[in-house]
Amino acid sequence: MNTGHGSQMSRRVLIVGGAGYIGAHCARELEENGIEVVVFDNLSTGHRDAVRSELIVGDIRDREELQRTFAARQYDAVMHFAAKA
Repeated sequence: MNTGHGSQMSRRVLIVGGAGYIGAHCARELEENGIEVVVFDNLSTGHRDAVRSELIVGDIRDREELQRTFAARQYDAVMHFAAKA
């Protein structure tokens, strides 16, 4: 994104399920390309050690927790990898 001032805007992506295998790999790729990542995961199948960025421990079925997450900051995109097999 070009701001018109010769600098690039900071971008932030929320990755739901970002502590799981696919979500964590996606987060790493985004981080390596200069994108700020916030991971939202309940850690029921994901792993805290897989997260290098900010981690919000929460469940997507908890509407109040999601509202707090979105009220705390703005995101340019949300990627959803949370699932139960």
